[in-house]
Amino acid sequence: MKIIIGLGNPGKRYVHSRHNLGFLVIDRISKNKDIPVNKKKYYSLVGEGRIEGSDVLLIKPQTYMNHSGKAVRSLSCEEFFDLKDLLIICDDINLPEGSIRLKPSGSAGGHKGLKSIIDYLQTEDFPRLRIGIGKKMEQRNQDLSSYVLKSLDDIEEILKESIDLAESACYLWIRQNIEACMNRFNKKGKLRKYNLQDIN
Repeated sequence: MKIIIGLGNPGKRYVHSRHNLGFLVIDRISKNKDIPVNKKKYYSLVGEGRIEGSDVLLIKPQTYMNHSGKAVRSLSCEEFFDLKDLLIICDDINLPEGSIRLKPSGSAGGHKGLKSIIDYLQTEDFPRLRIGIGKKMEQRNQDLSSYVLKSLDDIEEILKESIDLAESACYLWIRQNIEACMNRFNKKGKLRKYNLQDIN
């Protein structure tokens, strides 16, 4: 079984925000693969189906970003799975818009959702797919929290390229593994560093 968890904040005010890109990717997969994500389990909304010949869980934690680990911990207590079969999707201010990056493990990098999951699981050894939202941040006068949480009229169009890439990467990850995704989708380059410690 493969498990894909998209991070975000529940509630209408956050639906079209950059910080909810994890939810948006899950919604895209749900729509295109006809897997409703509406069952309430593990402090989350959950969908169960088959993708690329594998059983898959699609999960949207409803705990708010800062407590994403509570949902992942609940899942791990009720379902048996190898962490290599778990993929976490989240936004990343340190990557430019239109890009994604995949890793088999690593630190939270200032992302409170990832930090919560690491704290609850007591390990950094799980795959993650990060979606860039950092383009031209240095030109913006608003603070970081406002930038990532601001509701946009058409976020799916603004970030269409990265959402498309993330969806494709999920399917490749299901078929193969995180290494195959890294080889295909990761891009090189120096990135300006920001900190998400004050953001939900």
